Amino acid sequence: LGAAGLNATFQILTRKLAGDDLIALIFYPSLVGAVPMSLAVPFFRSEFSYLTSLDALLFIAIGIFGLLGHFLYVQAFQRATASTIAPCTYMQLVWATLGGWLAFGAFPHRWALAGMIVIAASAVMLTWYERRRAGLNNGEPGPGEWLQTPMMMCVPGAGLTEIKLD
Repeated sequence: LGAAGLNATFQILTRKLAGDDLIALIFYPSLVGAVPMSLAVPFFRSEFSYLTSLDALLFIAIGIFGLLGHFLYVQAFQRATASTIAPCTYMQLVWATLGGWLAFGAFPHRWALAGMIVIAASAVMLTWYERRRAGLNNGEPGPGEWLQTPMMMCVPGAGLTEIKLD
């Protein structure tokens, strides 16, 4: 429950601060997560002898994919409204379920599946209702129109780079 609350806070702050500096939006949440976890390490039994070089590479890969995911998440909020992006975040349910099933052989029981269906269906219905209430042309780009705007990416040491998707 605490993780859900912190994740919701993270998403709301990312939506509200999406217009700010991209590097700051990626750096500070990472710092806020890393500092408390680093301070907590001495209070836990630490036997790191079982970590192999493969484990270290996998941790680095997790960090890189997390950075990429956060970067794309912020870019999405800089390019579209929260109501446009919200239904896409519910794909996390699908991917988490699939990942848990494939990696750990754990498939959610029927009540968990029912809860996921209720959450996803309510999000879809709310999005449909809000779009219908606001009218069809609400100033947002239509399907495929977002591809016309360039994506800006800041690469450390290289400056700001413009990527056009054609």
